[in-house]
Amino acid sequence: MKDTPTVMITETQPLLVKPAPPPSPPLNSAQRIAITLFASVRVVRGLAFIAWPAIGLSSFDIPTTGATFLLGALLGSRDFLLGGLLWTADLDAPSRREVRRALLVNLLSDAMDTCILIFSAACSWHWRNPFIEIGLAAVLAVAEHLTLWSMDEDTDDGAAAYVRLVQAGEDKQRRMDSWLTELRAAEAQSYRPASTVAESHAGGAQ
Repeated sequence: MKDTPTVMITETQPLLVKPAPPPSPPLNSAQRIAITLFASVRVVRGLAFIAWPAIGLSSFDIPTTGATFLLGALLGSRDFLLGGLLWTADLDAPSRREVRRALLVNLLSDAMDTCILIFSAACSWHWRNPFIEIGLAAVLAVAEHLTLWSMDEDTDDGAAAYVRLVQAGEDKQRRMDSWLTELRAAEAQSYRPASTVAESHAGGAQ
């Protein structure tokens, strides 16, 4: 009696595979200029605060002592690091994650500065002219927010989204058809017809 041939079924790819996201479109010239401008403003302001700490505290009605100079230098080092983070972000990378992360950190910093300055002005904490500092921080935060919003990858047109959806559906259908074909072939080779089994028994009896 002949042995029944065994069929090796190889592991196929899963039927439901999430399609790889398309690469992000490159940044346009306006976005590049805005990001470079934000980074330059941060770096220049940070260096100015470190070199002349009294500049960062000129709007406050506080005595110019060593402690105030130290506070201004600390603010300058923070701005310098934030500007360096945005300056060193790769603008040509296929994914915008690095640029978005650096821009988001700068946006959160400016938004927090704006809220703190407004709160301190409302409490009259030794301010000379709070409107300049509040206005600069708010304008920078709004500009960074608009730049970040323009880089949003989810704002895609309906035609491209529909094409990707159709392609994903066709890919799933092809995988399903391929899997069913392999399954039928494996079943056909694993189970022989009854006539073939009877002939094999008859041949063995002889």
